[in-house]
This record gives sequence, structure tokens and C-alpha cells, in this order.
Amino acid sequence: ETVMAETGGKDVGGIDKSSHIMSSLPPRWKSTIITEGSSSNFFAVYRVAGSDSNFILRTAGNDKVLGGTVRELLMERYIENQKDVATDAPIQLNMLMVPPTVDDIHDWVGCFIASTSRLVLPIDEVILPIDSGSTNNISTFLECNGDRSWPAEETKNVKEEKKSTTAVVYRFDTKSPLMKMISNDAKMQILAHSTSVKRS
Repeated sequence: ETVMAETGGKDVGGIDKSSHIMSSLPPRWKSTIITEGSSSNFFAVYRVAGSDSNFILRTAGNDKVLGGTVRELLMERYIENQKDVATDAPIQLNMLMVPPTVDDIHDWVGCFIASTSRLVLPIDEVILPIDSGSTNNISTFLECNGDRSWPAEETKNVKEEKKSTTAVVYRFDTKSPLMKMISNDAKMQILAHSTSVKRS
């Protein structure tokens, strides 16, 4: 699914950026926020600095996107977490109504789209065209570096006429315990807000 993006991202504290002091993305991708999919809401998961089990779920606020049913249920679930200071759950996840930025893609632990037809659908790869304004079909795919940074040398060597059809791929683990927990939480929230229909 294609997701909508716009320039004008803002930095958010508390995100673990220890391994990336500066974004390696080309200038045209910097300060780009991701708002929503063509028929879904978009979420990215970040690790809280200095923690192995605390995470932040970021999605665009109501001023940027159309609200969705599953999005609202996830907001209800994870914004409530912020009130529960004492909890012994193995994974802590809080929601922040700030759109994820492409600048931070190397810091994402995972990402997904949410909609009433698909509930929570984890994303296994994000494809960023070298030419951020390109609408051409992508035919050449380059892998991001091992540290999840933009492969500057490889993309620099792509011939000018092929830049609009070449992209960098970022891969994510869709079966991680964290992504399974989010999918299960969405299902539980839907069940909790559903009413059984009885036949007469």
C-alpha cells in the first residue's frame, strides 16, 4: 500500500538514536512525515532510549488524518498504558500522536497499517525511491546498509536516468513478539467493543 507523506517533520525526545547521530537519508527525504495509507492508518514503533522492553507507537494526530475504528481502539488501549505506572508486563507500549518521520526509519522497530478490513497488518518492507518525487514503477531494489542507514555509495552510482525507477528497501520482522502483541491487542479491543447479534 502507498502511504501519504509530507515535508515538515519534527524531532521527538525519548527515541533511541544512539546509533545514528545524523540521518543518512538524502536531503529530499529529510523532514518527511508519514501520515496515512490510501485506505488505512499508519503506525511506526520506536524503542524508548535505554530500554529493551519499552516502546513508543507513533501515528499522526487527528489534525493530519481521518480517524479509523482500529486506530481509535489502539489509541484507547495504549494511551491508557500511560496511566498505569506500575505494571509488570514484559513489553510496555505507549502511544504518541506524532507522525513517524522517514528520517527515523533506521530507528523503527516495526511498522504496520490498520483498517477495519485488515485490522493490524504488519509491514515487512518499506520501499523508498531514490528520487523521492518519483511516481514511476520501481524496477531496481537496493538493500539498506546493515546498520539500517541509507546506502549512499550504492545510490550515488545509479545512473541519472534510472534513479526514478530505483529504490532502497528497509525490512522489518512482522512476526516479532512486539508485532504479535499489537495484533492481538487490536483483536481483543474489537471483541471488547463488539456486541453479539442473536437470531430470533
